[in-house]
Amino acid sequence: MKPRKNLNKFAELSLRIPFDIVFVSLSLSVVATTVYAFVAKDPEDTLKLFVTILATSAGILAAFYTYKDIGQNKDYKATEITFSFIRRWNSQEYLNFRITAGKICKEVKEQHPDKQDIFLMDYLNSHLEEKLQVITLLNFFNRNGNLYQGRYW
Repeated sequence: MKPRKNLNKFAELSLRIPFDIVFVSLSLSVVATTVYAFVAKDPEDTLKLFVTILATSAGILAAFYTYKDIGQNKDYKATEITFSFIRRWNSQEYLNFRITAGKICKEVKEQHPDKQDIFLMDYLNSHLEEKLQVITLLNFFNRNGNLYQGRYW
């Protein structure tokens, strides 16, 4: 249900002002220098202060952008690992493993829910080739899961 509109309201004004970190840094530098210029009355000291403030601002901005870049690199790496995982999973190398896992899952689902775990253990113990394929798949998931969680970066 849609919320009721206020019938008394006939107009609305929204003001949105984006602030850029460089703009804020430069503005604060100019304001601080201007205030100091009125107090100190010495142009040489004012110029030294302005240069010092700008250098400090540049250092802070460099640290800020480095921090942002590190975060973006981490996100990029996680995305790249995900795509690598998908490419490997869809490759021919894992086709037989996927078919075997699907076949085993189908057979396990046909069992009564209380007996599925026992059936699975008995099935894997009696079919060594398929057990090795399941172990390979589980190792694949474990390794890629650890990569995605950042354990190997």
